[in-house]
Amino acid sequence: MVTFTNTPAEVYGAGNVAKSEVITLLGEIAAAVDASTVSPVAESGSNVTVAAGDGGRLFIQTAASIVSLPEISSVPNGFYILVKADTGTTTIDPDGSETIEGATTLALVVSEAARITSDGSEWRTIITRGLGTLGTAALMADSGVANLAVDPLAAARRGLVASAIALTKSYASSGQTIIPGGLLTLAHGMGSEPKILQYIIQCITAEHGYSVGDRINVSSFTASDTIPRPTSVFINATNIQIRFFAGAAFQISDKSTGTNQAISNNRWELYVRAFA
Repeated sequence: MVTFTNTPAEVYGAGNVAKSEVITLLGEIAAAVDASTVSPVAESGSNVTVAAGDGGRLFIQTAASIVSLPEISSVPNGFYILVKADTGTTTIDPDGSETIEGATTLALVVSEAARITSDGSEWRTIITRGLGTLGTAALMADSGVANLAVDPLAAARRGLVASAIALTKSYASSGQTIIPGGLLTLAHGMGSEPKILQYIIQCITAEHGYSVGDRINVSSFTASDTIPRPTSVFINATNIQIRFFAGAAFQISDKSTGTNQAISNNRWELYVRAFA
């Protein structure tokens, strides 16, 4: 904002600026600021359908919801919106059989935001994540990079700063059955090896003070006082493969008492998220 120290009469009367120049300048400023090109922020706690006229709009979702994208042929190449998951998971849903980064949907968890852009044939994304998400997740890039949840100092020594990693693709699995000693294969569809993995177990039958639907971020390696429970994870540009420990797959703290407890595998499901 420009602040004038003199009144218009003083400026004009002093001969500093011609009246016609002031009028021309104000006209150019008015022409440059076209309110019709500004899309106000849209905050909603319910499902949203994006229209062709919403280009550049920021959608802030304050509850678990679905943001439905327009048919890609109805918007120009380069059309974009911004979506932020403020509370609950926000699912980005392309029209019909159209895709977003090769997937049918994209899930944003709390504190994640995405710029979603049409390239004329597919929706592309740039995703940012608040430290609240990365700071509590069990993160592992590959065998050469430390798991932040287990060894944050080693991660720092390797120069891994989670908030600065450029991530443009993501994958989220559905709930997976935990089978002792079993091999789980998930096709992530990102076309490149994941840089970060996140593991979440969700309660499906109440146990250890947890209710159905409760979700816990876990590491690929947990242990009781006497029993290690390693989960081996193999990744490549196509698949994520997980070999479960041949017993209770994960060790957690009781929700009420904090005591160390082994899960009952059939009372939990595993969800995997990957980022590249």
